[in-house]
Amino acid sequence: MGSARGHSGGAGSLLPPHHSCPRSSVRLENMEWGRDGWYYADIRQTISASDQEMNSALAELSRNYSGELNYLVALHELYKYINKYYDQIITALEEDTTAQKMQLGYRLQQIAAAVENKVTDL
Repeated sequence: MGSARGHSGGAGSLLPPHHSCPRSSVRLENMEWGRDGWYYADIRQTISASDQEMNSALAELSRNYSGELNYLVALHELYKYINKYYDQIITALEEDTTAQKMQLGYRLQQIAAAVENKVTDL
C-alpha cells in the first residue's frame, strides 16, 4: 500500500517509490516539483536506469501516447525550465558522479549551444 505521500512504485517502474500511479493520473502540472524536497530525495534513492532501459521505457510511452502529446509544446516547456534553472542544473550534473560518467552536463551544454546557436569549446 502507499504511504501518506503517494502510492508505492512497482518493480521495474521508472517512478520513485511512493509515487507510482496510473499513467492517466500522472500530470506534470499536478506535481509540486520545486516545493517537495521528498520527491527529489526519493529520486536520489532509486536505482539508476540504463540508457537502454530508459530508451525502451520512453519508446513505449511514446507509442502509447503518441496521439496525446504535442511535441513542440513539450520541448518548449522543457526549454523554458532548463533556461530558467540552467546554472543550477549544470552545477548539479557536474557534481553528481552518475551524471559525470554519462557526461550529462557536457551534453546539456551542447544542446543549449545548439538551441541558442552558440559556439562551444570542443
